[in-house]
Amino acid sequence: MNTATTYFLVTFIGQIGLSWCLKLLELDVPTHKLVGEGVKLVCRFDMEGDTLYSVKWYRNEQEFYRFVPNDRPKLQIFPQHGIRVERSKSSRQHVFLFDLQLEASGSYRCEVSAEAPSFRTKHEEKVMVVVQEPYHNEIVGMKPRYYTGDLVNVTCFSKGSSPPAELSWKVNDDRIYDETTSLVAGDNSPYSRYPPDTPDSAHYSRYSQDNRQDDRYDRYNQDVLDAPYQVIEPKVAEPKLVFGTIKDWFEKHDSNTNLDTAASNLQFYVQDIHRHIGLRLECTASIGPVYWHATQETCQVAAKPRELPQWMSSSANRGCFSYGLSVALILLMLLMFSSK
Repeated sequence: MNTATTYFLVTFIGQIGLSWCLKLLELDVPTHKLVGEGVKLVCRFDMEGDTLYSVKWYRNEQEFYRFVPNDRPKLQIFPQHGIRVERSKSSRQHVFLFDLQLEASGSYRCEVSAEAPSFRTKHEEKVMVVVQEPYHNEIVGMKPRYYTGDLVNVTCFSKGSSPPAELSWKVNDDRIYDETTSLVAGDNSPYSRYPPDTPDSAHYSRYSQDNRQDDRYDRYNQDVLDAPYQVIEPKVAEPKLVFGTIKDWFEKHDSNTNLDTAASNLQFYVQDIHRHIGLRLECTASIGPVYWHATQETCQVAAKPRELPQWMSSSANRGCFSYGLSVALILLMLLMFSSK
């Protein structure tokens, strides 16, 4: 066999080998699901001439599902806390989980392997966060009536969720421009304003980008988790803005340390325009694409009562005293004449 023929055969066989190559076509893992819901995890692949050996699913590096067509049984399930696999709805290209719990949050990886002689293996992973909705949202500190120039000091709470909700404010549908915000452009940590120097600061630090080694979500893909929990910082881009201050923090829930309470304090001064339209405060709590709730409170605004100048107030007081004294003298004289 001459050199040209050998070169042609080697090139041809190499092209065939490249064309017959296992490919992962799609990995469908939702970013968020609610506690108690079910989810279908999809892993579509094309063997392209190879023979399938196995399909394995992992959560945080721990295998919970395996499909091997030549084994009996073909399908195997490995128990994990928070994960329940519905066998009848699962197959080689998808896995159905039901009754999701908080512990099911994590990084999900699909790994597909081919039989001999190629033994090719392809894998891909995505993050899913299981969300516990807040059980209560409220705005506290709102007065029934304000006067122009008064300070409005209110706090919004979103209690008992996991992860903590993101809170945002509007006043009469206008955004708030935080005059004292400490966040700068590019700061992706919405939880940088947790209470410092407290016994529970270690609990708060798990959400801080500066303390990722202590973060309970450190095992997740940060590229996925960063986006849903970014605090939306108002920008001076619209003509209608309410200037004030916002302070956000979160704390452990009273009865369950796995849950959190998010809080946001808003302070601003009542303007004259509010006297005509009143005040409508709206606090929106959101967690990714699966939870959204708006809490509203309204109140009336009136013009601030005008105070009399000091000299007028003093003259008025003296006038009232003189009038009272004159009445007392007249009554005394009447009593004296009547007694005669």
